[in-house]
Amino acid sequence: MKFSFEAMIYKVGINPCVEVPLHITTAMSVAKGYIPVKGKIKTHPFTQTLVPVKNAAYRLYVNGPMLKGAAVQLGDTVQFTIEEDSSPPEYPMPEAFKRQLVKNKLMPVFKKLLNMISIYHLKFCFIHSALKGGASGLLVFNSHICTLAHPHINSIPFAMTSPGYSMQL
Repeated sequence: MKFSFEAMIYKVGINPCVEVPLHITTAMSVAKGYIPVKGKIKTHPFTQTLVPVKNAAYRLYVNGPMLKGAAVQLGDTVQFTIEEDSSPPEYPMPEAFKRQLVKNKLMPVFKKLLNMISIYHLKFCFIHSALKGGASGLLVFNSHICTLAHPHINSIPFAMTSPGYSMQL
């Protein structure tokens, strides 16, 4: 369900933010205290997380791209439209990592490996390979180690995710 509200942008520390009315946040599902949302500030789209504040309304931080995209600034009262974002976040594969997989003809192997591992349980992924010494690369998935053997891939982190998140290939 979409909700609309007006709020004045103010600063907490160095961060611009707005308070989200209580009647809106009580109608949403809370996950570990936070509420993932998507919406618009004026007509500029954003994806953000509502942050709980002790004994106060949830806070929506208004980052630089949101301020610039909506052409607003601190002190402005602005129209917001938000709704819960129940889709898991997607993280695009970094281009440097993708180029190495393609260059070394490892993309099909990598995709098969990801299909064998439940993405839901993916907590931390990191690929590492020693310099041209022939050591295997390591992919660490939820305490299980799967090897991706290739000596010419440099150390490249490709995702840091939490349960329920997915990676875009």
